[in-house]
Amino acid sequence: RRDQMIRLNSYLFITEENPIDILSTSTLYEDLSSAEIVSALEQTQYIAEFTSVKMYEFYKLIEGPIPNAYLPIIRTRKEKGKAITSIDGTAVINTYKMVGKLNTDETVGLNVLLNKAKGGSETVSLNDKEKISVEIKKLETEINPTLDGNQLEAYLKIEIEGTLADNTTNRNINDQWISKVEEEVSNQTEKYVRLTLNKLQKVIKTDISGIGLETYRKYPKQWKNVQSEWNEIF
Repeated sequence: RRDQMIRLNSYLFITEENPIDILSTSTLYEDLSSAEIVSALEQTQYIAEFTSVKMYEFYKLIEGPIPNAYLPIIRTRKEKGKAITSIDGTAVINTYKMVGKLNTDETVGLNVLLNKAKGGSETVSLNDKEKISVEIKKLETEINPTLDGNQLEAYLKIEIEGTLADNTTNRNINDQWISKVEEEVSNQTEKYVRLTLNKLQKVIKTDISGIGLETYRKYPKQWKNVQSEWNEIF
């Protein structure tokens, strides 16, 4: 990080493949595959299925009160016989090591928790045949933790504003119908968040949810007593 040639606004990725293979894929628009990856990422930064992390953001995470972080996973896949790059979930970092990964749905939940789901659309089903798509205009998450000794509870308040994008039903659009769509969007958002928290708490046992940071801000004195065992408490 102290190297004078480092660009702290560069994007970071993690891959289980050879990085040379990633950077040797064919390009469609740009001269360099790295430039095309960055261009694609910037165009999808408001889509909740993807997460992006710049170098300075990564350092801020791993040098903060909880040395955990996350990075988008990049890989290659075949498309019409050609190798192209693809973002495939999110890597979870615990004290400088990758300890697990989140799939696409769990990445959506992570972005909701971190207040990074700033756009995109959410498709919900009223039944097997009727689907509704809502374009997200605004999404805000408020985390209010309560720490008693090493017992943690967290209240999450998620507010979504959106507009109707696609409607494949033949029903009349009225207040009752809109309330049903809002209920389904709410249920699906909660499902994504619970999937993410369940994976982080019970499988990966690493807090990148933002709950720890909010606890640290709210209880700075108590934090010193629980910091070393925070992932277990979480």
